[in-house]
Amino acid sequence: GRMVESKNVSTILRVIRQLPDSVNAIMVGDGPRLDSLKALSEQLDIAHRISWLGSVSEENKWQALRAMNVCYLLSRDGPQGQMEGFGIVCLEAAAAGTAVIASMQGGIPDAVQNGQTGLLVDPTDVDEIARVTRDLLVNPSRSRELVSRARHAVETRHTWDHVAARVISAWTQ
Repeated sequence: GRMVESKNVSTILRVIRQLPDSVNAIMVGDGPRLDSLKALSEQLDIAHRISWLGSVSEENKWQALRAMNVCYLLSRDGPQGQMEGFGIVCLEAAAAGTAVIASMQGGIPDAVQNGQTGLLVDPTDVDEIARVTRDLLVNPSRSRELVSRARHAVETRHTWDHVAARVISAWTQ
């Protein structure tokens, strides 16, 4: 993703700090906040646990998603009304077999059904995010359930044919 303020990557770093030392993070993306985020990881003494991949090819993106146990999308609404439009990475994570923890802001709840296809959290609550992350890591069956339901949603609700039918239905009503 883009390393910008609204993506809220600094919260992910704070969450990683609360997780066991055996938990590492893969950060995919580039942008104007990259250097300050790397500096924050140093300040939090977790830099050794973070792999900063920068911009990656489509193939490497899928490799990274498959390597993760949890994918975060903790975007926050911006001060001028900017918001995450949909959260396609949540669907990509599901397709890759990775559980999703995402914010309940913007269009993300259109991609993630809380407790069914992923977990929606307050993107400012580091303690809550760390708690639900630990829960997924120690309960792999819960993670597999979320991924299974999310994959089913991708295959049935988020195909181009299904989306096109919904758009056409909305136009003809």
